[in-house]
Amino acid sequence: MKKKLLALINEYNGNHGMLTACQMAMQQLYPQLKLRWSRIYGSRWAFLEGNSDDYVPLNPTRIRINNEYGLCIDNADVITASELEDISQSLKECLAYEACRR
Repeated sequence: MKKKLLALINEYNGNHGMLTACQMAMQQLYPQLKLRWSRIYGSRWAFLEGNSDDYVPLNPTRIRINNEYGLCIDNADVITASELEDISQSLKECLAYEACRR
């Protein structure tokens, strides 16, 4: 699944920014997940884009992708631990490359 996620991100990145490409690829592969992308400011995570329902759980699964960006998954219990690890590694790989391009 990791290769599929990376391929989709690369495909979408041609027409969109990297976070939007990641969001679109994640939603295509895991439509059941509720995702919120954040900009990290020290201990504070500020919402950037993604699902912004009125209901936000108190303890989302947080993935710190790099020093700038993180992902909150509100319902990570709907996927397996190995899928969650694949997602984490894939996003870190993609956004590390993006950070180096700046």
